[in-house]
Amino acid sequence: MEIQSIQFENVRNFTNTTLDLSKPTNILVGRNNSGKTSALKIFDWIFNGPSVDEFREDEFTDEHRDILVPARNSQKKARRVTLFVRITDGRSRKKYPCDKNGICQLRFKVYRQPFSMTLKVGEPRRGEGRDHDEAAMHLLTALRKHFVVSFIPSFRDASSKRFGKSLDAAFQDTLSERALHSGRQGGAPSEYRKVKQIGNDLVKMAEQLTDPVVQQIQNRAPNGMLVKAKVSLKSGPEEIIEWLTSQLEINLVTGEHDEESVSALNVGSGLQSILDVAIHSSKNASDTRKHILMIEEPEAFLHPSAQRLVSRDIINLTEIDKLIVTTHSPIVVEEGGFDPIQIAADQEFFSHNENEERRMTINSALLQGPGAEMIFAKSVLLVEGDGDRQFYEALRRRIAINDSTGKMDQLFVIPTGSKTSFIPWLKLIKSYEKSTNDKPIKWVAVLDGDASTDIRELLKDIYGSVKKSANEALGELSAAHTTAVTQGRIDEATVKAWLAKIKIANSTMEALDYPIIFHKGDLETCSLSNIEDSTLEYFSDALNKEFENTQEFIKYLGSKAIDGKSSQNSLKAPWARGMIGGFIPKAEVSKSTINILQKWMVGLMTKGEARQLLKLDW
Repeated sequence: MEIQSIQFENVRNFTNTTLDLSKPTNILVGRNNSGKTSALKIFDWIFNGPSVDEFREDEFTDEHRDILVPARNSQKKARRVTLFVRITDGRSRKKYPCDKNGICQLRFKVYRQPFSMTLKVGEPRRGEGRDHDEAAMHLLTALRKHFVVSFIPSFRDASSKRFGKSLDAAFQDTLSERALHSGRQGGAPSEYRKVKQIGNDLVKMAEQLTDPVVQQIQNRAPNGMLVKAKVSLKSGPEEIIEWLTSQLEINLVTGEHDEESVSALNVGSGLQSILDVAIHSSKNASDTRKHILMIEEPEAFLHPSAQRLVSRDIINLTEIDKLIVTTHSPIVVEEGGFDPIQIAADQEFFSHNENEERRMTINSALLQGPGAEMIFAKSVLLVEGDGDRQFYEALRRRIAINDSTGKMDQLFVIPTGSKTSFIPWLKLIKSYEKSTNDKPIKWVAVLDGDASTDIRELLKDIYGSVKKSANEALGELSAAHTTAVTQGRIDEATVKAWLAKIKIANSTMEALDYPIIFHKGDLETCSLSNIEDSTLEYFSDALNKEFENTQEFIKYLGSKAIDGKSSQNSLKAPWARGMIGGFIPKAEVSKSTINILQKWMVGLMTKGEARQLLKLDW
């Protein structure tokens, strides 16, 4: 049997979404309250929850109920969890209704008031009633015999309560495995005989040591009321294992500061987290079931270098048949690479649709550094260079101070590296889109006004074709830029004509709903065209250089949009753009820049909300 996926319909906060579990490693990324924990809890409940008899008798506790509710208003739509299982054995397939690929559906149909569940198998059918399918009961039993599921939740903490229970359970399982001979066939092993002998020895010792008390009782009891007194000691292997478990403790030496050793229950939360994962990363030797390990936030409490080490170890575990990890850490994303990543957003799961090996290798390379953090964002601004990134990130931070919803902190800027490097990033982002309106990451691409040819290639690659009006606007923009910059006819008129064509191209992109914007010339001209003399003076002091006017300052920063030429000794340093974004007065921010900010913000809020935030003092 192989677990393919699990579907959630109108349970907890899900409406209708499917989590793909067909790969050996699955890394779920997403913000808090996006559905990651709910999915893992329900999956764990299927394998470690109510027994089949409890399903038959409809005996569910509040704990079982809380796994599946509260739920959204389903508007009379079915509430259910469906596990899609691929049955590889031809003989076993005959027991269950499977499709042509051998996939069978095990459905947990939920009734809320009063709370109850019905187990069904196969495709949903109208009027199928509330009786359990015997085949469903049989399949659930078979699944639990075939898989062992270990779930490590995120609430690992220094109070050690859960960690202590993990240690006790691990000790007891291992001691039972070795000493009680559990799960094996044949004669008793040597460990079992040793434990049994220890029990017999304890009984003899107890009899010897307590004999004076027994004799005293016998001798002083009134005649006729007592025949014989005898000490009884529970000394079977089970009792000995239970006592050993309660007394065992792991002591650790973590460095010179504790070379005398310290109890595992008294080390820091980070190390406890590592040990907790280590305990659950393998199963007992006699357990022939496939092992599914689920870990919430393996990076919890860990230093970044330790996060990297632990993530790499977990992802490369050979003892695990299937790994499901949730994370808030870009480091885990970097170590996992592109293929295992699924995005959780607004109670929906998005798996990528890429299957070309070359493209997946490129995407893994992109998911390093800023790219790994980008995968957690809800709206991404793609820009050419790091200077652009620092400018827009500085503005974002300023606006975020006034945002009580926290949405501004879900925006992210990616420097693609050049005007020719947008396509790989957009292919990565778009690989997670289910449809035009169903996408976990919105995006806006901002380029300088000399990138018309590159935008045409981008549109072909991303959308498959270029619409006629876009093609015409881009052609006119390219011609105007060539006249203004590359043919030597550099004058104010040709530059103005180029800037006018940029405006037309932007209007065309907006009309066609392409999330693409050209800077009014370039970043420097676009962002600084409205600054006052006092602001220019501030930048002059900061850079220790005098500027006669704003145009001279813009040229010093490397702009060609003033006269078509770049300065010989221009300041290209990204930090200078970050300084500008951090200081430029809000009243002097250009309309073009405000428009770019608004389009970026509308990726996760309404136009009205974006406009309101932009009107505030920042």
